[in-house]
Amino acid sequence: MDKERVKKIVRDNSNFTFNQEEENLLIFSTRENGNMGHEEPGEEDIMEGHRIRRLINSILPEVSITVEGCDEWVILTVANKE
Repeated sequence: MDKERVKKIVRDNSNFTFNQEEENLLIFSTRENGNMGHEEPGEEDIMEGHRIRRLINSILPEVSITVEGCDEWVILTVANKE
């Protein structure tokens, strides 16, 4: 996986922020539209996660991407396909 390319795609095309890097894993998150009072992710953020997942996969089909909600956060995890 070209980690710098993934970071650039996410940075240039979404409201997700880079959080963590491991050997074969990148993690990004946002809570721009999350409901902090009710600790619920925003529907807009979830849709944005799926949009950026499709964009990354169209450019780098060799990566696996998950979009998950946790409290008011939406987390985008990018990894090498097994």
